[in-house]
Amino acid sequence: MRRIGLAVVLAVSFFLTPILVGGQQCCKGEVLRPEFSIPREQAGVRFGSWSLFLVCNPAWLLKENQDRLHDLRLQFAAFSEAIGPKHLAVWFSKQEAESVDADRSSLYCEKFRLLPSEGPHVLVTTTYPDLDEPALNHYVILKLNGLNAPDTTSLLTKLADQLLIQGLQQADLDSERWWRAWQRSFEVTRTKLAAFTKKVRVSIHTKFFDAEIEGGR
Repeated sequence: MRRIGLAVVLAVSFFLTPILVGGQQCCKGEVLRPEFSIPREQAGVRFGSWSLFLVCNPAWLLKENQDRLHDLRLQFAAFSEAIGPKHLAVWFSKQEAESVDADRSSLYCEKFRLLPSEGPHVLVTTTYPDLDEPALNHYVILKLNGLNAPDTTSLLTKLADQLLIQGLQQADLDSERWWRAWQRSFEVTRTKLAAFTKKVRVSIHTKFFDAEIEGGR
């Protein structure tokens, strides 16, 4: 049996929790079907941050990656658990959970000027990701530059570990300490996974600082 990691086990309760929009179940945790917008809250508790897994280049969805979407989706949910209890990870899907809605992802890539050739992307923001809003205020963008699904799963596993080690959940949301924890986590992760993160790029934009981090160093 393949091992995905303890964090995935901890994430199971998260992504099996139904989220209601207009009285209807739109998703189980991070899986969002085409007819529903991104939730702002769950059970009356507002989310403080969101992460989006964006596949804007349909060519990435080759058979090798399609076959590993299940593991990747589970690890993406575990990654969100490391961010905190008021965080929602969003996986745009078609009708099946083990799918990717590249058309919907492309709308967000166009909105936030993310190049398909640099994807898939993981976008983390403390601003509600609304297509009708002019811009995001504070965000992290992970540009995977064609990294395949198995390696992306490994990257998110290590990154989730580092977010916990760096004390992200102990920092006030959207504070400088919170964003610095992201920066340190990426810097440590790129060293541990230098073999396949050399083409990964990270952009951080906040009111405290901006940073560009290259992988594989």
